[in-house]
Amino acid sequence: MRCTPDSLRIRYAGTTTLLFEDRQTHILVDGFFTRPPLWQWLTGPFQPDLERIRNALEALQIQHLDTLAVFHSHFDHVMDSPSVALLTGAEILGSESTAMVARGGGLPEARIQVASPGSRYLRGNFAITLAPGEHMSLGPLAQWLGLDGDILRPLVPPAHMLNYREGGTYSIFIEHPQGNSLLHGTRLTPAMAQWPGKWQTLFVTTPGLHRLTLSEREAYVQGLIAGRGVQRVVAVHWDDFSRPLSEPLQPFAPVLDPFLEDLAVLQQMLAPYPDISLELWPAFYQHCL
Repeated sequence: MRCTPDSLRIRYAGTTTLLFEDRQTHILVDGFFTRPPLWQWLTGPFQPDLERIRNALEALQIQHLDTLAVFHSHFDHVMDSPSVALLTGAEILGSESTAMVARGGGLPEARIQVASPGSRYLRGNFAITLAPGEHMSLGPLAQWLGLDGDILRPLVPPAHMLNYREGGTYSIFIEHPQGNSLLHGTRLTPAMAQWPGKWQTLFVTTPGLHRLTLSEREAYVQGLIAGRGVQRVVAVHWDDFSRPLSEPLQPFAPVLDPFLEDLAVLQQMLAPYPDISLELWPAFYQHCL
């Protein structure tokens, strides 16, 4: 659809960074723009890169944000959120772990909202619901390192990637009169299978899709796609987030994440639904409703 001043606009900036805006209200999911190189993940602490953050905000044409909702609290989702909120006036909405990152980043307590899972947060013409979700399994080593745990005290950068613990994952449901959207992880949760909502745009994180059994794939389709009014499925979190946004998005090396296998699974799941488009958006792509 061609954009008009009254359009609902959705913009994408890699991983699960999504901007939803109408004339009144601006909602951002995650806002991860620093994207430190892989060697920094492994060698020591890092911190938000304000130059990269400002450049990304300019590319997304963001001057003000109302709410910044956080998917979960690993560094590739939450690390830049306090800096983005401080630059744009946003509140942060997320888990207790996300609140600890916000506090460590210097955000005032009045602008930190710990989400009550399943509650609707009204912001202008938007309603935001953070439903209980599930992160893909990172394996026994990640569990031993505590990456699936909680952040229990304010996290002050610079910090190591291992300090950014999951803190619980959400499915983020964003309602708007011009179209609803859902950001969902790899696995279907019982809560989402029973969720009464409908969404025209489904954002699916692709890592781990190739691990789903046939029955899990069928359940995913029945729970999130069949009868939900889906018009488009947009694959997200497929990109190598050790590369800056100044470069085109590209997948991780297959040894780190077999994106083509994940994408093939998603194509197979959508095969019975030829009217639903499967889309990959480049950085700073804009979609209008």
